[in-house]
Amino acid sequence: MAESSISTRFVNMKALVGILAGAGASYGLYKLVSLSLRKSATGALSESSEMSLQRDTPMMDYDHPHNLYAVYLYLAGDLEPQHLKMLLSCLQTSNDQEERCRILLTLGNASAFTVNQNLIREYEGIPTIAGFISDAAPEVRVQTLNTLNNLCMNIQNQEQLKFRSMLDLL
Repeated sequence: MAESSISTRFVNMKALVGILAGAGASYGLYKLVSLSLRKSATGALSESSEMSLQRDTPMMDYDHPHNLYAVYLYLAGDLEPQHLKMLLSCLQTSNDQEERCRILLTLGNASAFTVNQNLIREYEGIPTIAGFISDAAPEVRVQTLNTLNNLCMNIQNQEQLKFRSMLDLL
């Protein structure tokens, strides 16, 4: 009886070690794959000299479509003031629904940070963004509302987004 109890414990212990080894191997594989995907995404961005964003470069060719795509891929928290200006300018001039969605998504992510909320307000971006509430494309309206929602977290922005002024936009 004691022997079967010991052998049962041994089998259970082997099963537990096997499960832990499998979980560890799966996690290692996941990290390896996600790291290689991340490297390939940033490698593709940095390989092209047209698409590279260099922090020490004061000017960037914002008219080039690859540079706009590079800003989309750039982390929203790392956007610099000129990037926000460029995105707001592109938003005003864009006729492409998909591009407007991407720009609004990037601005929405950027507006999660107080510094960017202040910059967007200073660049008169709130009325520009709010103007897309009445866009024909529902995806654009959703991204607009998401961006405005993030901008509302700033009390100074709330003054510009009062309900009465929003009705004038509709």
